[in-house]
Amino acid sequence: MITVDVEPVLDFLTSLNPVVRAKVYRGIDLLANNWPLIGEPHIKRVPGCEGLWELRERYGNTQIRLFFFQAGPNILAIIHGYVKKTKKIPVHVLKQAVQKMKEYKKE
Repeated sequence: MITVDVEPVLDFLTSLNPVVRAKVYRGIDLLANNWPLIGEPHIKRVPGCEGLWELRERYGNTQIRLFFFQAGPNILAIIHGYVKKTKKIPVHVLKQAVQKMKEYKKE
């Protein structure tokens, strides 16, 4: 099962071009049905952030990243998404994702 920090992630997804959004939804479905057997290029651990992963989707030159973590035995929580424009994850984006993960784990 996948849970989502609903409003921010849905707002991000609805802001995407419909074709790109469909590609991201396909990636989410792939993740939900194949975790933890799925690997690169679809998902990758976020270096330096224990337990944080990114779902990686691409459509043409558009690269989308969704951060998620395993919140329970059969639960993945998608907590943040962004359009990748640089080689490294922007520091402020990574801080937001880590903060959301910490908040979710406290609940």
